[in-house]
Amino acid sequence: MIAFPENTEGYFLMAGSGDHSGFMFDADITNVDSFATFDIADRATTDISPLKKSASMDFCETQSDNIVVCITEEWEDSPGGILTTTDGGINWELKDGYDSNVYNKSIIAMSSDDPDNIIALNNNHMLYTDNGDNFYEASGTTSNNPSCTIPYTINCLGASDLAGTNINESVFGAYRNITADKNYGCVFYYYDWDKTFSISTNGGESWCIVNDSDLPVSGDQWSKSRLISIPGANHEGHLWININNDLYHSTDAGATWINCTTSNNYSVNKVKALSFGKGMNATYEAIYIYGSIDGEPGDFFYRSDDNGITWLRINDHSENELWGDNKIIAGDRVIAGRLYATASGQGVLFGDSDITSTCDNSEKTTKGEFDDINSPTIPDWTVSDINGATMTGSINNWTKAVLEIGSAGNNDFDLQLWQDDLTMEADQVYLIQLDLRSDDTRQATIKLRNKSNGTTYLERELTIEDTAQEYAFLIKPDVLDDDLRLTLMVGGNASTVYVDHIRFKEYCDGDVTELECLDFITLDNHNILSDTYSAKTEIQSNGNIVNNQDVDYHAGETILLEAGFEVQQGVSFSAEIIGCP
Repeated sequence: MIAFPENTEGYFLMAGSGDHSGFMFDADITNVDSFATFDIADRATTDISPLKKSASMDFCETQSDNIVVCITEEWEDSPGGILTTTDGGINWELKDGYDSNVYNKSIIAMSSDDPDNIIALNNNHMLYTDNGDNFYEASGTTSNNPSCTIPYTINCLGASDLAGTNINESVFGAYRNITADKNYGCVFYYYDWDKTFSISTNGGESWCIVNDSDLPVSGDQWSKSRLISIPGANHEGHLWININNDLYHSTDAGATWINCTTSNNYSVNKVKALSFGKGMNATYEAIYIYGSIDGEPGDFFYRSDDNGITWLRINDHSENELWGDNKIIAGDRVIAGRLYATASGQGVLFGDSDITSTCDNSEKTTKGEFDDINSPTIPDWTVSDINGATMTGSINNWTKAVLEIGSAGNNDFDLQLWQDDLTMEADQVYLIQLDLRSDDTRQATIKLRNKSNGTTYLERELTIEDTAQEYAFLIKPDVLDDDLRLTLMVGGNASTVYVDHIRFKEYCDGDVTELECLDFITLDNHNILSDTYSAKTEIQSNGNIVNNQDVDYHAGETILLEAGFEVQQGVSFSAEIIGCP
């Protein structure tokens, strides 16, 4: 069973069995009366009989319309075939270059960015494809030269042994000891039962051993060992594998491993099945296991939201949720907290976690609405002037803060309006919103930084005009900071500035009404939430659109995609010069 980012056909899950070649599932999986009405054999472009037993499957991480399967004739060691789809599962083509007279079942893996690059591990040899149907026998090497750019150095300890008994040929064997790197298309990994761990950095053509001491010899070919690679920025080379019911983790592409079951930093006792899925936060994928934690008796499903340090049990035996032998689990790649499990011929189980939002919409600034009518000062805000510049602050009877400038000074930082002691959490989205005008067109700067050490989270120049304009800035810090200063800098120009409000608050998923048809919207340095963002004048963005988000930018005059802006493959993004609805 594999879960993948939803493809163009709406599929996101595929499961095979000892009696079927493989089924595709879409959103109707939530209907208990729904069942797949076709399998791969129905969609093959040629008759594939007598192939009928699902043995292995994988997909292309960045192009999830591309899936590969291995199907065998019988349950035990028997001739096999490999099929691929390039259109999301509508049509399947048999790979003629895979010789079923030589190779039976193979465990297969597809490159994360090149669907023509497939590796196949069987009990004859490790194979790889070269831009087409043909399969070639891979070789061991003592020096591995990457064919794509990778961020780590490969230290080869010796040539990999790629021949001999490498897999369990029964279709009921859930052992999976190869994987494609989810971030780098030319990289594949292989755990040999003899305890060596190998890497290929040229698409599976050649392999070398990078670790021969941290992992154990595998004790049982019927165990549910599974090697997984974690996708996403800052997760380069992050790998997990369960062997002999122990859990191992590497952060350097397998060069070194930690046994999480014996380490004092982890609380894992037994891991019988392993997977990952969309994270409950943006920093790391959710890690799922079937096993035991903290000495709790019995086997349960658990999820870790902090890179395997702590675990939450997510099922209850008293609710009779488990049937059969849960050989394979798969976390949903789009829905946070959803886990799928196989049940030994009794179907596919899935469960959704109760997700309580940690976003509380709380306002961080105080008195940012400037509602102290006709106040001679601006309560809870500091008016600062240095280097000979002068400015007074008051609130008029329209509840606007008025920044009256006597001497503008030479620099924008010579005159400031600020508030201290603001706080923000890590990995939460924050909205900074201002309504400004001036007596004449002028420049100003909005800045959010740590008051003590100067770490800057936002710094943007504003063009203020003689008509009021609304500015909105979305940011997502990766650290907690409880010593913030939010500053509006207006030095260098003597035009009076009128501030209707300055807001700094948490921005929760679904709060897009906060941004309805403002003048200027800036989306900085974070994963953009699914929605349509509409601005009367301009949208600026250097953020990322990931994980099958559906995002539209609408602006009346300008949409500026700045350095760092990224749209990952498989998402929907549009930018259109159009007025607010």
